[in-house]
Amino acid sequence: MNKRKPVLAAALALAIPMAAQAEGHGPIFGLATPTLGQGQWSSDTGFMHVQTQAGDTWSAREMLGYGITEDLQLTLTAPIDQGDQDVGMANTRGGAMMGAPDAVEASMLWRFHRNAPAIGMRRESSLLVGVADGAELGNSNLDIGPTLHAAVVTGFASRTTYWWLGAGVQHDVGRARVEQGDLTYATAVFGWRPPVFRGDYPKPDWRLFAEAVAEHAERDRVGGMRMENSGGTRVLAGPSVLGLFGRWGVSAGVLLPVDEQLNGLQPDTDYRAKFVFTYWFYRSEIMKTILKPMLVLALLGAPGIALAQGLLHAKQTIFGMDCAPCAYGIEQGLKGLPGVKSVKVSLNDGYAEVTLAPGSVTSMAQIREVIIDNGFTPKQAHVELEGRLTLAPTPQLIAGKTRYPLALGSGTDATAGQRVKLTGVISADTLQVQVENVEPLPAQG
Repeated sequence: MNKRKPVLAAALALAIPMAAQAEGHGPIFGLATPTLGQGQWSSDTGFMHVQTQAGDTWSAREMLGYGITEDLQLTLTAPIDQGDQDVGMANTRGGAMMGAPDAVEASMLWRFHRNAPAIGMRRESSLLVGVADGAELGNSNLDIGPTLHAAVVTGFASRTTYWWLGAGVQHDVGRARVEQGDLTYATAVFGWRPPVFRGDYPKPDWRLFAEAVAEHAERDRVGGMRMENSGGTRVLAGPSVLGLFGRWGVSAGVLLPVDEQLNGLQPDTDYRAKFVFTYWFYRSEIMKTILKPMLVLALLGAPGIALAQGLLHAKQTIFGMDCAPCAYGIEQGLKGLPGVKSVKVSLNDGYAEVTLAPGSVTSMAQIREVIIDNGFTPKQAHVELEGRLTLAPTPQLIAGKTRYPLALGSGTDATAGQRVKLTGVISADTLQVQVENVEPLPAQG
């Protein structure tokens, strides 16, 4: 329709309820790469408010997500309630990750590339595909039938800055008589965590985003006829904020029009605004409260299975961990392991420190598995171990069924067959311990 200047209604927009379409634990409008950890659940609930020259409308939505693996996530989004839709809005997804406000959408997010080059830093790319149904064509009350959606996004995350670039397309494959025009779009997001919000976990984790969305919709068709008051191009941009508190998250944002070229008599946009509340569930919490006692009893009652692994303490370096829910998921996962006495996770320094009871059946492999299942990369670890020392044919520490190859320093006065306590560094790729200190232990009576 007309080319408009932005209406500066940010203060009003942030005070009004908005939509439940949380985009992972990143931006609120644009595409983002993060996926849930393996076995992790999430619930996103909230509201969207859209103001146009013809009036306003709102919608409430719920999204449930589940991490099949650390790189593959399934989500289901459905409307809870919505206001009057007779405002003549052009074809739009509203939130790039979540779909149209009145549709039920099932989607899969696959993180096909992930690299963690340093502490608190990740480079990754993801593919989003989905199918939706239940949406109506504008204010006509005509069911448009199923639509397919596909998008790709790449980006970078760290403890200080974030960016994501993505693009997608939505295509109607439904009714022959009613056809919604194809929607193509692109999103760009830049995020920053101010120094005042860079406190270590478990302090609250806040970040600020600048988001931009460009959309182009083809004209809709009914009975083979093109609808004049449909389709067009719009570009919107605005700020958003995300706060993370362990397993909780809140986010809010507003998009203002930069440029609009809409067909026919469609009303121009004043703003889009959203508010989202997020809650994460962890598989380890279920294990800790229900399954862990059963597992320990089973191990203790089965001869030859419940063997101590010799691990007393581990300070495991972690690459790629950048947010409070990341740290919380690892913390809960490690606390769910048998024999764990305490866990400390540091976001800023990139490590998880685990203290175990003597005789614990938890191994370094299990600790690293928790970190990998949450989508991060375990590197070297400083450890304290106890077990029986052997020197031939090669130095090893034997604890239960685990054999730790040893690189002994000079001056080691322990002899073969002795029980020892040692400290050292285990590399990221093997269980070999670069021994720093060996202390003989008294013989067991």
